[in-house]
Amino acid sequence: MSQVNVNVPSDPDNRGTGESAAAAGINMVTVLIVLVVAVLALLALWWLLSGSGLLGPAAPAVPAAPAAPSNPAPAAPKKTGEIVPYLASFFM
Repeated sequence: MSQVNVNVPSDPDNRGTGESAAAAGINMVTVLIVLVVAVLALLALWWLLSGSGLLGPAAPAVPAAPAAPSNPAPAAPKKTGEIVPYLASFFM
């Protein structure tokens, strides 16, 4: 046997009470709060893993001291007889 309802509901969609509008507003605020928390969590993770956070350097990198100038290479010999002192200057 089947059931037959003969009474018509007075307000089938609850349009007059505003409950659905309030529920939609609460849902929207909840979604916005969740999005803000997710963005803040991603920013905190990025800060921790980048060079400025927990795992990065504690202090800014100190530049290395400039290298001392090396001995300049001796001038090339002008005469054929000066080749020995020229070559010897590389080994001293």
